[in-house]
Amino acid sequence: MISYFIFFIIFTILCFVIYIGYKALKRGLDAKKIPKKTSNNLKNKKNN
Repeated sequence: MISYFIFFIIFTILCFVIYIGYKALKRGLDAKKIPKKTSNNLKNKKNN
């Protein structure tokens, strides 16, 4: 019975870590897209 409780706690921690990793990956990809848009706009303004 105790082993099931320990497995449940480990599973909960694993799900939490995967969730945090997913959020960080999504945030990083979003941040990577933003500078490309702004740098392209700055390049276009300099050329005009």
